[in-house]
Amino acid sequence: MRKIIVFILSLFFVAGINAQEKKAFTSFKNEVGIHAGFTSGVGFSYRKWYDKIGFQLTGVPVKTDETTLYNGAVTFLYTFKEKSYFRFYGYVGNNIVHFKGTQSSHESYFPDLFGIDDYNYDDPDFYSRSKEFTHYNIGVGPGVSFGKEVAFNLMVGYGFYDVFGSFNMYPSAEIGLYYRFNKKVE
Repeated sequence: MRKIIVFILSLFFVAGINAQEKKAFTSFKNEVGIHAGFTSGVGFSYRKWYDKIGFQLTGVPVKTDETTLYNGAVTFLYTFKEKSYFRFYGYVGNNIVHFKGTQSSHESYFPDLFGIDDYNYDDPDFYSRSKEFTHYNIGVGPGVSFGKEVAFNLMVGYGFYDVFGSFNMYPSAEIGLYYRFNKKVE
């Protein structure tokens, strides 16, 4: 009886050791998609991951008869925790926005997102005046990404808007949808 108990306990011990082996998990190094954020840019986006560190480039030009808008951003990313289809990370976003157009086109794009609503709406020439500005915005906070090959990203944090101008500070939100490829199995 004693030999049977020792044999059974040995099986549990060996099975426990085998269960400790790590399963392979998939890490995606490249992502392309669309992104919208106050401090990490608006437009088409590309992300590149080097183990824990990543970079995101986001931008889009918009040109109409009345308006020219350039929005570009470079965002630094750092992974805190990663699983097969989940990543928790921190970000530091750097966004530059250049706008040139009439006052009415300005209001349709930026009602007061950047703290620039200092206009006299009673002025009869209000909607025909030309407006041009460049704003530099910085944001910092945590983010999450989840999904298999198509990943949804949500980043929230604190933003510093028009850093070299009126300097406004308030919470920021960033959102993105990315296709992930060039996977690395670890």
